[in-house]
Amino acid sequence: SLWGYPRLRNLLHHFVDGSKVRPGWRIVANCSSIGTLGASKTDWLDTFIKALQTTNSTLGKNQRNTVANAQVPHVAQSTQQKTAQDSNTPPGKSPGNTPQTERQCLFQLVFPTVEMVRNSLMGYCGGGSVPYQLQTHRRQPWLRNHMCRWESDYGRSRVVPHIKTYCRISPDMKKLAWFLLTSANLSKAAWGQKCDGKKTTNKECLRVRSYELGVLFVAKDSALSVYNPSDRSGMLVPYKLPPQPYHSPDKPWICDVSYKEMDTHGNTWPIPDLGC
Repeated sequence: SLWGYPRLRNLLHHFVDGSKVRPGWRIVANCSSIGTLGASKTDWLDTFIKALQTTNSTLGKNQRNTVANAQVPHVAQSTQQKTAQDSNTPPGKSPGNTPQTERQCLFQLVFPTVEMVRNSLMGYCGGGSVPYQLQTHRRQPWLRNHMCRWESDYGRSRVVPHIKTYCRISPDMKKLAWFLLTSANLSKAAWGQKCDGKKTTNKECLRVRSYELGVLFVAKDSALSVYNPSDRSGMLVPYKLPPQPYHSPDKPWICDVSYKEMDTHGNTWPIPDLGC
């Protein structure tokens, strides 16, 4: 519970008020690389999503005891006092009772397409910092169903992103239960994976292969407001809201594939003379 996604789950349990977060609030992530997640969502991603949906009303008794005994560091808090409301919650449905089928569809991953990289300010060279590989992509074709286009309202639609963020956002795209700015890409190496059949001192083993650092923003009393350009207040989300799912011809950028159509600088990919 001190590292990886279990650590984030524990922090969300301590700081996110489940009475203010409705089941329709989705998880949106963006990253610059994707690890091998498994042949299906149930292999790892469902567990990760469930952890990110944690509030103070969603953990079971054993998990709550684990969280209660964990040390909680300082977390950056917003001073906003507005109350989060969501009229889309079905009658008689509590935030902590999200069905498994609904939980599985409430995840979106913002990731650049081949065309976005080709038409970016740096052209294909910009894709050199987005090292998603073909072999990995072939192992998880189901992930494309969750992918959304990288677009930005702040003049960055043609800048290949390297930022990594995770958040839980309301259906109207105006409120955030929390927002995480981090170095962690979407991978088991960054977030951790349970060791098969292994336990240490009667606790489950978690394997985390990389050092990561992040800052978690949560509201002090209710929910964070998404950035409002009219009064320059709220949390600035780096991509356009709502995220737009991939269109039929869209393909995620894959760094170890050849692209013959010229980019904005007249280059094809790879570009050996430029070291890209």
